[in-house]
Amino acid sequence: MSKPPMTVFASAALRIAATLTAQVHGIRLGRDPVRKVKVVEPDGPSTAGGKQGRHAMVLAPESGTGQSLMFGWFNVGTSEAEMRSFESLAEQFQARFDKPIDIDQEAYDELCSRIAAYLSMEGYEVSSSTQTPKAPAGKQHAPPEATAASTPPVKTTPQAAPIVAGAEQSSKTNFIIMGLAIAALVLGVIAGVVITNFAGG
Repeated sequence: MSKPPMTVFASAALRIAATLTAQVHGIRLGRDPVRKVKVVEPDGPSTAGGKQGRHAMVLAPESGTGQSLMFGWFNVGTSEAEMRSFESLAEQFQARFDKPIDIDQEAYDELCSRIAAYLSMEGYEVSSSTQTPKAPAGKQHAPPEATAASTPPVKTTPQAAPIVAGAEQSSKTNFIIMGLAIAALVLGVIAGVVITNFAGG
């Protein structure tokens, strides 16, 4: 079975990727391992009409073994591109490998300048990101312990006390009325006995 044809966006992404890597083919960064630019190509013949048109630019180990560093991306669907600043890349490296980056800043900036010039010529809007990537789960700092100043006040329900007090007051009132009724009944019985005795005497 023949492969499905490439869509317009996927074909454009392949062309950009091939030309871009050719533009910086001779640049090598880092020492352990030595890295070169690689564009992660589309997965399949389609980018869903450009909706999945973002392709990562990474610094991949020249030997083919080891972890790559993502330093930017371009999007064939929106004609936008972004590259990380050296500071952001260095922080990402430190967070992942727990050691200072071994890439020279001047060489990295030169690489980004070449890529930005090419993408701009292709009509892309190129920006630089200074956002620091999130630290891995194992390196996240624990939240500070709660203090009296930082602990929010506990909300109370002021309606609860009046309801309870009203119930207690109602019970007391019923008890007093019942007591008075019993006392009146006893007094009535006693009065009847006294009157009967008095009349008989």
